[in-house]
Amino acid sequence: MDTYYQRNKETLKQKAKERYERDKEQILLKKKDYYKKNQEAIKKCKNEYYRCPEKHKNIKISDWKQKGIISDNFDELYDKYINTTECELCNCELTTGSGIIGKKHLDHCHETGLFRNILCGSCNINLNKKN
Repeated sequence: MDTYYQRNKETLKQKAKERYERDKEQILLKKKDYYKKNQEAIKKCKNEYYRCPEKHKNIKISDWKQKGIISDNFDELYDKYINTTECELCNCELTTGSGIIGKKHLDHCHETGLFRNILCGSCNINLNKKN
């Protein structure tokens, strides 16, 4: 089926791009103004979004993929990550969050991307220095 959009796709894209370039400053000012007026509501919404367990899982898996980690089953890997409470090398108690000492890290080979262990930050750093 031949539609107007299909026939004029490139022209329409170009016009939209030109409109955006022409109105870019005004668009950005509107966005900034909207954010200032609704800052508290936006923060509340983001906090609720990131607290949702399913969203946390999606964000964590996405982060691993961006770091090049390879797994046949990211759901299983996430479950293992969440349920691991001790470093698999030194057996110290693990905590979540950012940082190094005592924090939970997903160790992987930087050359192949394959998952190896769930370690504390210290073991993860020392293991990567050896390899």
